[in-house]
Amino acid sequence: MSYKEILKQQQPILYQIISKSFKNNKIPHAFLLVGKNARQPAHFIAKSLICENDVLACDHCNECRRIDEHNYGDFIYCNGLEETIKKPHIEYIQEQFSKSALEGKSKIYLMENIENSTIEAMNSLLKMLEEPTSGVYAIFTCQNLNRVLPTIQSRCQVIQLLPVSQKSLKEELKRDDILEDDINILSELFTSYDECQKYIESDMFEKLKLEVYHFLDDLYFHRDNLIINVQTHLLKDFKEKENIQLFLNMLVLALRDLFHVKHSSCKKISKNEKKNSVSRETFSMFLLFFLFYFLSLQQNYKATFQNVSRETFWNSFSLFHIRTLSCQSSVSRKCGFRGAFLYYIA
Repeated sequence: MSYKEILKQQQPILYQIISKSFKNNKIPHAFLLVGKNARQPAHFIAKSLICENDVLACDHCNECRRIDEHNYGDFIYCNGLEETIKKPHIEYIQEQFSKSALEGKSKIYLMENIENSTIEAMNSLLKMLEEPTSGVYAIFTCQNLNRVLPTIQSRCQVIQLLPVSQKSLKEELKRDDILEDDINILSELFTSYDECQKYIESDMFEKLKLEVYHFLDDLYFHRDNLIINVQTHLLKDFKEKENIQLFLNMLVLALRDLFHVKHSSCKKISKNEKKNSVSRETFSMFLLFFLFYFLSLQQNYKATFQNVSRETFWNSFSLFHIRTLSCQSSVSRKCGFRGAFLYYIA
């Protein structure tokens, strides 16, 4: 299925607006796409402005490929997430587009996450939009419309993007020949293809999966190793807060799935296994406890640890589990938590 068809299904409002605009040759000089999954639609609009094979982008011609690769002569791209957009960025666009077109077609500047711009950059951009130049098109994306100047919004065709369903996201990921297990993980962790793209072929994604597996293994079988591994692996490898957050998200996902699988199997106990039911229920309760704890930690991570060093976070993180698991409750001592877990996963 072509991306045009995918866009038509996933973003019918956007597709209808741009299709009508291009057919009637009444193309706005500036688009502002609002949503997490704006990267591909924004590039599709840029390609449609220069593609000569169809009303909208064909996605196959040389010009379309060059836009995707960001090496089209009259195309300028910047992303506010990679670097805060500043006044010199806007001045560079003005300087370049004041010259004759290199390709002889439209001149396009695409700015993702425009809300991450300085006030000076916003004001300079507003002046450009107030005096649009024929043949020059602006395509902006943002995730937080409230952080974009209302005067900029009023000079753009603002389009709110619909959230992509998990089923649609999985279909998109399948186009990249990704392992089915990775597709399931990515579609649970993220809500858009743009967010997944960063990790599709990333070594960090593989490291995170491995560390989650090792953490769970230590949590239940090698408790004494837990704090050592946190210090030697997690603290060393995960320096960015974004990766710490993703680690927590993956850990919650793993614990949730483990709890659902084991708890559902707990309901299928035969009469001969009734004597082990307490152990099974105890294990389920431990899983549920950790799941709720990690959910709380995951949801409050940014607010709680935004001003805390990663060393302090990982130390607190590991010490919590050492203390918790060292304090065996009367129920866990009576039922044998470790024995219950070994029996449970057999």
